[in-house]
Amino acid sequence: MEKKNNRNTSGFLRISAEVVSSIAEAVVRETPDIVMDGRPSMVLDSVDGHSSNITSVTVVIRVKRGLNIRNICENLQQKIKNNIQSMTGVAISNVSVIVSDMIL
Repeated sequence: MEKKNNRNTSGFLRISAEVVSSIAEAVVRETPDIVMDGRPSMVLDSVDGHSSNITSVTVVIRVKRGLNIRNICENLQQKIKNNIQSMTGVAISNVSVIVSDMIL
């Protein structure tokens, strides 16, 4: 499933949702004291029935007990957004982080 279409002088550039998902997963894996539950999900912006951009990414995580959940989630949101945008050029309007449980 391809999500980004950029026309340049050489043709089209297409970046799959799997690439974006892998970037989000890598950010979570690199962040200490959290574990991802499942795979990231994405909401697509559609133009004329064709997916044009990923506008929203959602990750579900578990956080180590005793830590500041709000700070961890805000930092994770920013890291995911920055990494996806810098690596792909895909505009992300928001990153949602859902904390499903605590790690004891």
